[in-house]
Amino acid sequence: MSVSLTRGILWSLGLVLVASGVSPVAQGTGQAPAQAPAPAPAPPTPVQLANQAERQRIMNQLKISAIPPGAVSSSPDTYNEATANPYPNLPDPLTLKSGQKVTTASVWRGKRRAELLEDFQREIYGRTPKTPKVTWAVVSTTTGTNGDTPIVTKQLLGTVDNSAYPAIKVEIQATLNTPANASAPVPVIVIFGGGGFPPAPGVDAPANPCAPPGGFGPPGGRGAAPAGGRGPGAPPAPTGPTWQQQLLAKGWGYANLNTLTFDRKGRVWFTGQSGYYGRLDPARYDVKVWKAPRGRGPYGITTTPGGEVYYASLAGNHIARVDTETGEATVIEPPTKEQGARRVWSDSRGRIWVSYWNTGHVGLYDPSTKSWREWKLPGNAHTYSVWVDDKDKVWLTDWSTNAIVKFDPDTEKFVSFPSTGANANVRQMLGRSAEAWGAESGVDRLVMVPAR
Repeated sequence: MSVSLTRGILWSLGLVLVASGVSPVAQGTGQAPAQAPAPAPAPPTPVQLANQAERQRIMNQLKISAIPPGAVSSSPDTYNEATANPYPNLPDPLTLKSGQKVTTASVWRGKRRAELLEDFQREIYGRTPKTPKVTWAVVSTTTGTNGDTPIVTKQLLGTVDNSAYPAIKVEIQATLNTPANASAPVPVIVIFGGGGFPPAPGVDAPANPCAPPGGFGPPGGRGAAPAGGRGPGAPPAPTGPTWQQQLLAKGWGYANLNTLTFDRKGRVWFTGQSGYYGRLDPARYDVKVWKAPRGRGPYGITTTPGGEVYYASLAGNHIARVDTETGEATVIEPPTKEQGARRVWSDSRGRIWVSYWNTGHVGLYDPSTKSWREWKLPGNAHTYSVWVDDKDKVWLTDWSTNAIVKFDPDTEKFVSFPSTGANANVRQMLGRSAEAWGAESGVDRLVMVPAR
């Protein structure tokens, strides 16, 4: 659009010169004077590139009046198995649309697989857009072992072709681990999460705000975890090789790439501890990123039943409300200073519960009254995660006591459920009616506490 506009201006200027009887040719030379080329137009800003008018134009072309909102992650209805699935009766994968049964591999490959792929693209995933090329480069290569398997670890950097929009530079960091004796390409399982590249030799790594008191412990995070669970039917602590070691033993590899919530319009909001938060609109393939008002620290994030988005800043010691249309974040200060607000969760009334990592509190912010309340967990607590069940009971994890903790706002009482595994390190909780689930990252298992 910018190029067309520039050409239009130059053409109009030429018409004005001819109509005025002024020749653009220099006198006495017969040649046009040398002119410096016009500067290239600056790329449009993200707001110009994907604004509401353009969105509405595309929707009009597609005859779409509105885009239905996605599921709200903080709503108990999202996890109600009786009502959450709008399509309980799925088609038989081994029956063609014509009714013919799939009885041979050729019918599967030639007909049924293509039908299922079309259904998934049309109804679930959407068509794959034309994506820019990613050029991968090996930044460093080291050798080591994982369990008893020798491995080669490569730090990779993927540079996305931004020629269509040079104003944005996108780089993807990845760590690839493969068996050292691999002589050909091997299957790789990709996991998302983790940080960037390690610091250069001789350069100290920055302080890690995710580290528990005393550090993370030995590599792998698996302590001496005795058998047994937290409640009836809980599985024993795992023994033997980790899943990464099992993959390597089979000749496979694994890779790491680097908290999020959905708003009422189906857009994904995410945080980055280096000082950013952002929004992805899957319907428009549009990503916007904003700098956090106080720099590094954005961590947990949640959506209220009313559709408001809040995040917690661990390093910034505050929470913030995000305007989901403009992206502006408004800082909200908890009463306790330097508390280390780590994660947030909304209850059914839209109140925001906050876990305080540094001081071991749980905080409650009520947007309707703009008021705070705080409660200190028993002992020398370090509160990591927070989750609110469908009865508005609050569940927390305390890394100092190695326990999941239930808090009843009505009685203001805490009940602790210690783990049977040393350094269980539950980083996140979730659940459903009558069940509270925790992921013990330190001992590689899931645990459930009856949420009565």
